[in-house]
Amino acid sequence: MPDNYEYIDNYFNRELTAEENSVFEQRIIRDTAFAEEVALYCASIKTAADALATEKKTRFREIYRADGFGQKPALVKKLLPYISAAAIIGALLLGWFLISKPSNPQQLASRYIKDKLQTLPVTMSSAPDSMQAGLQLYNNGRLNEALLLFEKIIHQDSANTKAKEYAGVVSLRLGNYDQAIAYFQQLEAQTNLFTNPGFLYHAITLLKRNLPGDTEQAKRILKEVIEKNREGKETAEQLLEKL
Repeated sequence: MPDNYEYIDNYFNRELTAEENSVFEQRIIRDTAFAEEVALYCASIKTAADALATEKKTRFREIYRADGFGQKPALVKKLLPYISAAAIIGALLLGWFLISKPSNPQQLASRYIKDKLQTLPVTMSSAPDSMQAGLQLYNNGRLNEALLLFEKIIHQDSANTKAKEYAGVVSLRLGNYDQAIAYFQQLEAQTNLFTNPGFLYHAITLLKRNLPGDTEQAKRILKEVIEKNREGKETAEQLLEKL
């Protein structure tokens, strides 16, 4: 029997796309075995409601793998007479109510960084270009070398906003959050840029750093991105919805 725990957990933690959510919910109705797994998940969360989140998940893993679905746990046997589409959807909603909570700011930031900042676009050119060389280093995982190169470019040309953007992104990836914020704030101060990701990146960095007050400050910046129609407006809306 395949282990669907991560899949189910991702659904309740709102980590699936809208399309994936729809597939998940249709599968509950059409696939009785999968519906039983979801029911077990919901019931297990309910049973462990007073425990810490990590303990709940660890316990569910133990129950899930120890009992298996070849010999159904007593908990699921009790639920079987009620496993109709309506009953399962009700159990699903119960599970959602029990474990639904604002997403962890650091997890949201990490997901954005993984999805959007893992690599940066490189322009192919026959001529030597320090900026492109820095991007190649970044994409190859040589972050410290990339940062040194971008900083060298900034030292030679303090008005180079693209180098500041990339230096901020590398600093963010390296966990140098204060340095990243300093670069992004320099971008924010530039009012003549056609596109300016500095505000969004500043908010992402605050969420990732997650010091006291960072999340509220990030929310204010994200609201400003939306209200002033800045670059990253759609992302800002999605993040605020999850915070």
